[in-house]
Amino acid sequence: LAVLIGVCVCWLWLATRRNADTLEAAPGLRTLLFLSLLTLIATATVDLWLRAATLADVGLIEALDFVPRVITRSDYGQFWLLRIGAIAAIALLWLWRRDPPLRGTRPLAAFGALLVAFSISSTGHASEDGTWSLLNLINTLHIVAACVWGGTVVVYALTILPFLRRLNDGANIAAT
Repeated sequence: LAVLIGVCVCWLWLATRRNADTLEAAPGLRTLLFLSLLTLIATATVDLWLRAATLADVGLIEALDFVPRVITRSDYGQFWLLRIGAIAAIALLWLWRRDPPLRGTRPLAAFGALLVAFSISSTGHASEDGTWSLLNLINTLHIVAACVWGGTVVVYALTILPFLRRLNDGANIAAT
């Protein structure tokens, strides 16, 4: 999630800058977005399986039989569907607008990432007082803030900085 949010923040930030050299690093951002979406799908699937085992109080193998009920008959299942729906929407945007990646739809991708963070917070301890409780909203903001900080550091270090180093562009490195 941190890398997904980091990619979205970098794209939104890069879109506001008129620096063509920095925007050339975007193909690496697209790859990171793809990898983060695959990771989120895998972790959401495993999380659903583990939650089904916990809610049904059965072993992991037996939990597979309970997965459909967890999805359709629990609050966790509804937020899991929101999470998967947001991930799928971002993936469709990624597939739809490939060159430049997500041009014009980047704010929608960022909103999808916020929905993923909200769905994660809403299935944890912070939502005990309700989905729209102040505690849950603050926890969602906390998750997003941590992902913005950590995700942008990772994305910058893996894509933008190496690109600028190849250009030997010290001034742009300092500016970014």
